[in-house]
Amino acid sequence: MAHAKPRLLVCAYAFSPVLGSEFAQGWNYVREMAGRYRLTVLVGSSDGRMGGFAHLTNPEVLALGPDVEIVPVAPDRFCQLIRFLDVRVGLTWLFVLGLRHWHRLALDKARALHAATPFVAVHQLGPVGFRNPGLLYRLGIPAYWGPIGGFQFVNLAMAWRSDRKYGALCLIRNLSTWLAARSATVRQAMRRFDRLSFATETNRANTARLTGRTGPVLSDQAVNGAGDQPLPDKGAAQPLRAIWVGSVDGRKNIAMLLDIAAAGQALGAPLAFTVVGSGALLARAKARAQELGLGNVTFTGQIPRSEVQSLLRAAHALCFTSLSEANTSTLFEALEAGCIPFALDLDGFSTNITPDIGYLFSIKNGWDSAVAAYAAALDAVARAEDLRAAHGAAIARLRPHYAWARLAARHAEIIDGLIDPRQPTPSSTVAS
Repeated sequence: MAHAKPRLLVCAYAFSPVLGSEFAQGWNYVREMAGRYRLTVLVGSSDGRMGGFAHLTNPEVLALGPDVEIVPVAPDRFCQLIRFLDVRVGLTWLFVLGLRHWHRLALDKARALHAATPFVAVHQLGPVGFRNPGLLYRLGIPAYWGPIGGFQFVNLAMAWRSDRKYGALCLIRNLSTWLAARSATVRQAMRRFDRLSFATETNRANTARLTGRTGPVLSDQAVNGAGDQPLPDKGAAQPLRAIWVGSVDGRKNIAMLLDIAAAGQALGAPLAFTVVGSGALLARAKARAQELGLGNVTFTGQIPRSEVQSLLRAAHALCFTSLSEANTSTLFEALEAGCIPFALDLDGFSTNITPDIGYLFSIKNGWDSAVAAYAAALDAVARAEDLRAAHGAAIARLRPHYAWARLAARHAEIIDGLIDPRQPTPSSTVAS
């Protein structure tokens, strides 16, 4: 006779089957873990704003089944005031105060739910940022926090070269990160959660140096499904179709992409770059491309998600020049589409991109060195059909490694290790 599934409490502030980033993380986690546990999920937002729960009536959410209970934690008057000042007045920095207060509301709700029907463990899934760890370790049951992100420092020389305004902001942000990691709230959470996991190796290493705590590196994003869908046919090999997706700003580092395009053009590389997105630096980027005489760069501006996905399916390569990134969902969408990833060797890229599937470029020797290496690698891939084929085969073979099913299994290993051995384990109810 099969045992009942263990009852797990999950805090996923952001949760939506429609939106991306952290909203997609919460959704995909719950969808995958529902086969292992009875889930109660505390949600603070489903539509991008605190207290916005419109997407919780989406048919996909309603179809999750009886083993998933979604519990909206509505904002109180203080949170509503913060939301007004954030959205209507533009004081966006106040959102952090609202989120910290929301975590107290989530703890109150969790205590009431736990008193009515006890949970065997709690997973503080999100938000990913380490500055807002949540308070669910106070329930007095086995508690897991992760993956933890945001505990990294931006290279100031590269940030300044990307955009002076962004460089100045990074100076302030680096100082803020240093101070936040040493705050009583964060230190207490890092000490009192029983298990931790980390979004990137950098976050793991920085936490270990500061607190002595460590844990596995688990991405906050993954390939949807089992990662076994057929790769799209890319058609003609030349020119190499490279796509860059994101906000056209200093963090995403559009300036470096244009320098790479210029270096590739000087090499005579058969390359065609498509820049997808809009942002504060779009006009400047277009002017710079014209000034450099770049005939290999096209700007689309903001386009529908369906069009972005079509471009990914048609592209041979996805280029990142970001100077600060956790595990962007675009990388995993690109792997689903069979794109060869190119990125700077930092943050989540360092963990996820291996030589089998793509390319990483060090920033230790400065901007010009990274640009030259990046352009040379693109040139080599553009000219070598066998190299492209080898990367494509590796992506097809390894996509299950990057899939949500595997990521959820790794989270389950941590949770199962926390559960009292007298409790039934998920393995007793999951078909082999």
